[in-house]
Amino acid sequence: MIRAKNLHLKNQGQFERYFYAAHKAGLRTLGYFIIGFPEEGVSEVNETIDLAIELNPFFASFSTLVPDYGTAFYLEAKDKNMLNEEMHSSDNSGIAMLSNTKLSKDERGKLLKTAYRRFYLRPRQLYKYISDFSMLPVYFRNGKRVLAKFIA
Repeated sequence: MIRAKNLHLKNQGQFERYFYAAHKAGLRTLGYFIIGFPEEGVSEVNETIDLAIELNPFFASFSTLVPDYGTAFYLEAKDKNMLNEEMHSSDNSGIAMLSNTKLSKDERGKLLKTAYRRFYLRPRQLYKYISDFSMLPVYFRNGKRVLAKFIA
């Protein structure tokens, strides 16, 4: 299970090249980042946030690790008694669903908020949205939702 977490480290140079090429071509990118692996601590979560900032996608989404029902990962987590009792859906990206030896459920929730704050409240990131006048109303509307959920 933990090996999946290290994929981004192994392929990080490749990700950087893809994002650089997309930026150079003028494409708006989305980075999807997962935190909350079973043995992940604060330093590993901060590495993931640092990677998001380094890759600098136009948008970023952060969520906690949730195994999809019926997958091998779900079955492994179930066999190891790692699933939290409130897991009733496979789309609980804001809720910590797996037990973690280093971080409590509340700590993972706070780190998720930290990820959004660190990524979206950077002057460079804010400038990207403010300077795109034609899309500013859309960014404002969507940004309010992010602010309400993760930054407030």
